[in-house]
Amino acid sequence: EGMWGEYGSCSATCGVGSKTKTFEVTQAAAHGGAACASADGATFSTSCNTEACPVDCLGAWSAWGQCSNSCGSGEQSRTYTIFQGQLNGGSACPFEHGHTDETHSRTCATQPCPVDCEGYWTEWTDPCTVSCGGGVNERSFVVTQSAAHGGAECDIGEVPAQEWDPNDAFEIGDLVLHDDVCYLCIQAHPKTTYLYPPDSVPALFVTDSFQVGDYVQYDSNYYRCLQAHHQNDPNHTPDVTPAIWVLVQEAEALQGDLYTWVFAENGGTLPADCGAAPRETPEQRICETDACP
Repeated sequence: EGMWGEYGSCSATCGVGSKTKTFEVTQAAAHGGAACASADGATFSTSCNTEACPVDCLGAWSAWGQCSNSCGSGEQSRTYTIFQGQLNGGSACPFEHGHTDETHSRTCATQPCPVDCEGYWTEWTDPCTVSCGGGVNERSFVVTQSAAHGGAECDIGEVPAQEWDPNDAFEIGDLVLHDDVCYLCIQAHPKTTYLYPPDSVPALFVTDSFQVGDYVQYDSNYYRCLQAHHQNDPNHTPDVTPAIWVLVQEAEALQGDLYTWVFAENGGTLPADCGAAPRETPEQRICETDACP
């Protein structure tokens, strides 16, 4: 004889568990009697507590997002993401999916932004430093904001190469531009002298100044200056003033100072910028150039 005992407690409080009962033989078979259907201590298990278990919400904050500014004071935030929602009475997450607020933002990119230089040119000083004979006006570049943190420095420009003008006076060594070609002055001359531009053979003008040894071309002939003078009489041309000019052969003239300008095609080696230079402050300009009484 025997009997099954009561089921024990379930192996799980939720989900799928199991419970077990045990067979106990109370009277063993004897003298040819029938054995019990189950052995003593045999067990039998069955499922129990099939209700689903509670599932707690699972979430986390994302990494900090991109800063709103690349320099100065910016802001970055992060977002709460729910990976597993609560089920069957499990605990809720502290924030909703996609949540972000000021308590989960922070300042960023606090390195200073580049600051470009700013400034302006003052007006030219007035009056001129002298009333006649050639003085100067002056002006300066005033920086109102210095460059900082990698910002651009002030660009005050450059002094451009001088353009040839027939009314300008030139000294030996002066560089000028004419039709985008650079020329070097090799014979000083005042304004109105050699009114032909640098790319022409100089012809004689009544307003020209000449030094002893100068060569000129006049009416297809070549002459050498014998007496320094300022030509101011239209009748005193080389062909009628032998005391001042002497007729010479073309070969001699072309070996002399017939040209007042040198450029690349006749032997000059000139700078690419033709005298252009960075502008400096303060800078000056000539004023009141009229001769004094």
